[in-house]
Amino acid sequence: MKPKVRCTTASDLQLERRWTGESRRIPLNLGERVRLNSGSPIGLVVETGELVTIAWPGGEATFPPECLRRV
Repeated sequence: MKPKVRCTTASDLQLERRWTGESRRIPLNLGERVRLNSGSPIGLVVETGELVTIAWPGGEATFPPECLRRV
């Protein structure tokens, strides 16, 4: 998405980003089913915080929340 530009004066240029509803993410909760944005098996959220830990049948892995989507 390209940011929208708003000029208030000639010397003052501000970039303003308009977020869509999809861009405003609700924090993930324990037990939610998720998948990596790039594709992966479905996993369960087992730990949240700045990073999110996901459990799959083969083990666990930790990712930033913006790399995950709910399924």
